[in-house]
Amino acid sequence: MRVPSQSLARFVREAATGMAIVRNLVANSTNQGVSFLANIIAVPLYLTHLGTEQYGLLGFTIVVQTWINLLEAGMSGTLGREMTRLLIGDVSEGGVHSFLRSLDWLFLGAILILPSIGWLSRGWWASSWFVNETLDPRLIGQCMALIIALAPVRLAAMLYKGGLMGAERQVFVSAVSIVGSVVRLALPLPFIWAVPDVRIVVGAWLGVSLVELVAVRLELSRIFSTRLAWMHFSLAELRDRAYLWGRIAYLAVAWAAITQTDKLILSRILPLADYGRFTLVMIVSNAILAIPAPICFAFQPRMTAAAARGDRRELAQLVHDLTRIMMVLMVAPAFALAAVPYLAMLAWTGDAAAAQATSRYLGPYVLGSGLVSFAIIVYLIQYAYGALKLHVRAYTAFAVVLIPAEIVVASRFGAVGAAWLWLAVNAAFLLAYYPLVFHRFLPGEAKRWYGLVVAPPAVAAAAVAWAIASSLDMRTTNRVTAMLETGAMMLAACAAAGVTTLAIALWKRRRPAAFALHSTPESEVRR
Repeated sequence: MRVPSQSLARFVREAATGMAIVRNLVANSTNQGVSFLANIIAVPLYLTHLGTEQYGLLGFTIVVQTWINLLEAGMSGTLGREMTRLLIGDVSEGGVHSFLRSLDWLFLGAILILPSIGWLSRGWWASSWFVNETLDPRLIGQCMALIIALAPVRLAAMLYKGGLMGAERQVFVSAVSIVGSVVRLALPLPFIWAVPDVRIVVGAWLGVSLVELVAVRLELSRIFSTRLAWMHFSLAELRDRAYLWGRIAYLAVAWAAITQTDKLILSRILPLADYGRFTLVMIVSNAILAIPAPICFAFQPRMTAAAARGDRRELAQLVHDLTRIMMVLMVAPAFALAAVPYLAMLAWTGDAAAAQATSRYLGPYVLGSGLVSFAIIVYLIQYAYGALKLHVRAYTAFAVVLIPAEIVVASRFGAVGAAWLWLAVNAAFLLAYYPLVFHRFLPGEAKRWYGLVVAPPAVAAAAVAWAIASSLDMRTTNRVTAMLETGAMMLAACAAAGVTTLAIALWKRRRPAAFALHSTPESEVRR
């Protein structure tokens, strides 16, 4: 039987897409896993040698980095999308290269200017911001100067990694990131064992991050065959892409304000020792938020390519596959941690007092972070089309409501109130906003996505997690017991989500009509 050329082309393309996604997913997941394990091992050692107050300063690095990342202004996302379009021949090489070189100069300016600002403001940080009880103010000021110098270096590396991800050089990016993460976390340990000084840690991070920055920029240069003058700068290339990166930048600002306002307020009102404990919860929550990154980077170029071709059937299938992976690797672990917050913190830190103090708000924080996986999926759908107007409007409304609420709740109810607010607003978004995205970009897919892809594994994971939690001793102080029980809980929740997803996949084989993807003409998709 003769196979139609169009069907054969689709088969070959889908096979190639699947192989590329698997390759990139393995590389990105390995990177994320190694980074996570390195943090799991290093953080308790840092906490032991530095103490809670110095570790609170180290934890503040996350807040500073998040706010300084706003200077990136959506350019890494725009560069990544342009690199994907370059791969499929949808844009000229000269234009993309000129855009990249123009970005070089902008980010070099940030690397040169921000450290000066950090050094000049070191006295203000030491005397006016932190609630300090025992640390030398000079240590605080100098540490903050180093933290502010570190942030733009990481920012530039993030830009170039975004370009390489869009160009599907994800294996290289993962290799560099793995080496960087391990060396960055391990290098300071022998030094702070002898001299417990947080400045040693931040200084080591700065040196390793500079080497990482040079490595990714050189690899990005190898993609281009065109050559540009060393001083080349094109305002026109930046302006031509301002529509997209401006909206990505706005969303980044809104997201940072939404996710960091409570943490900024808590850093101002909590003693450094308490903020150090709160930082432990931040790290766990951020670990949940970091899970989608390797998965989304693997899918993002293919989703963009499918949207550029107008192939909505392939795009919808990619969205379903991405969601299934998120359910098993992100949402299920969030349910498991929320079911046993005390055991999870005890297993990690070995400190029963810290575990008891943080267990009150770990659950809602990680559940809210688990729900963010769906926000990332609906963002990628719109990013694939380069049409972010709906997302901008939604996040504007989100920020207008949430930021004042965070200020009031965090100031009055502390970390516990902020945690429950975080969970509530993410649940509201899941129910109210995401259906609108599907209606506009993938009409007819919302019910199928919620009913067959999201709900069954979520219910299974939650039921298993809380059933097991009800039989565990939540008052133990034995770290080994806590590690074993938390690990078993995580595996059981992930297995429940995975088995449920597999069962639905088998059902799909028997009843393909229930999963048939709509083929609404591209002209009907409203941008």
